[in-house]
Amino acid sequence: MEKFLGMANPELLYEGEPLPMAGEKTHEVIQVSRATRWSIVANTPKYALEFYRRMKRAEQYSRHHLPENA
Repeated sequence: MEKFLGMANPELLYEGEPLPMAGEKTHEVIQVSRATRWSIVANTPKYALEFYRRMKRAEQYSRHHLPENA
């Protein structure tokens, strides 16, 4: 998901320590960003290309690393 949102050129709103409730343990650093719907729609060709590349890599991996009858 991080790579998907990164392709939409999100605007970073906050990066730093989270504000957890008392006694809660969480991440040390978080990033909060936003992307407009239009930037996501405009980058649809990038997402389609990335999806196709991932499908090809998965196919190649399964062909070379998994047993025939798995």
